[in-house]
Amino acid sequence: MTASHTVLHLVNRLDAGGVLRHVRDLADGLPAHGFNCLIAAWAPPGSPLQTDDRFAHLPLYGRSGERKSLHGAAAAVRRLRRLCSKRRVDVLHMHSRYALLLGRMACASSHRIYTAHNLFPGTGGRWLYPHELIAPSSAVARDLAARLGRSDERGMHVIPHGLRLPDLADRADSGREPVFAWIGRLEEQKGLTHVLEALAMIGQSGNNVPGLEVIGEGTERAALQRFCADRGLESRVRFHGWCANPFSVLPPVRALLFSSLRLDAMPYTNLEAMARGIPVIATDLAVLDELVLHGETGLRYPAGDAAALSVTLREAAGTSDRMRMLGAAAREHISRHFTMERMLRETAMVYRQLLAE
Repeated sequence: MTASHTVLHLVNRLDAGGVLRHVRDLADGLPAHGFNCLIAAWAPPGSPLQTDDRFAHLPLYGRSGERKSLHGAAAAVRRLRRLCSKRRVDVLHMHSRYALLLGRMACASSHRIYTAHNLFPGTGGRWLYPHELIAPSSAVARDLAARLGRSDERGMHVIPHGLRLPDLADRADSGREPVFAWIGRLEEQKGLTHVLEALAMIGQSGNNVPGLEVIGEGTERAALQRFCADRGLESRVRFHGWCANPFSVLPPVRALLFSSLRLDAMPYTNLEAMARGIPVIATDLAVLDELVLHGETGLRYPAGDAAALSVTLREAAGTSDRMRMLGAAAREHISRHFTMERMLRETAMVYRQLLAE
């Protein structure tokens, strides 16, 4: 299909994580559905985006990315106005709350749409939000509608994140000594402390402690490593640091642990694990209800409940056959409901509806 419309994906920053993955997937795939894509954001020096012809750098932060720049914000608005005019942007697709403000100031004449990648305690400035909204799950859609005071579902579109099913590499559990994986930012809200507490409980009960591979960086790393040392877990827990492709460095694992206490929309790591036949043991956050089905595609436990998680881990450590069955079902679930093609097709459909109004 020949692309006949232009979409600008606007984000305040793209340095790592699921939003970067999502925006690049849309920009790469939507031209086949009739939409050329541009990307505007702050990106760190050396980012592959800096050499992408579709990318416009916005000076919203200092070089290190740690502080917002008021002067840079004004310059970014001017740059966006020129870009929208020169490239005749038809649809402005915003992917962050900061982008809502920038978009309103710079590209008010374009058709606007917003994807909720993160949930915040308050929405702040309801007037900034366009009528058309995309949520990656029904739970996020309900939460966002409630925060915005919307009583109906008009303008709210649930489009799950999608990916292409990878080849089934040998990353699932081999049936030998049980090893689990944990991937994410080492921050308090991600709940890794509760995972380590659960492992310590297993050891205190006289059972063998399963291994844990931790991939990620963050402000809590030193404290978490001290916890492991204090509880005798140093030989069972390995901290790998940040890795752009975590599944390439993991040994075969029994399950991915997802311990977040509160959730930023839909985590790609869960999708990627399940697509590889690795089941997920996750907290009971509502946003995961359509992805991790307890006893079918993975296991669930109450968020923050280390004792409950220790029981679940003991059971998973002792039942490799059951976990392999859950992993196979998880991969099938992804292939049916969380595909890249579905995400692209339904996003393009929303754009067409927006342009027809």
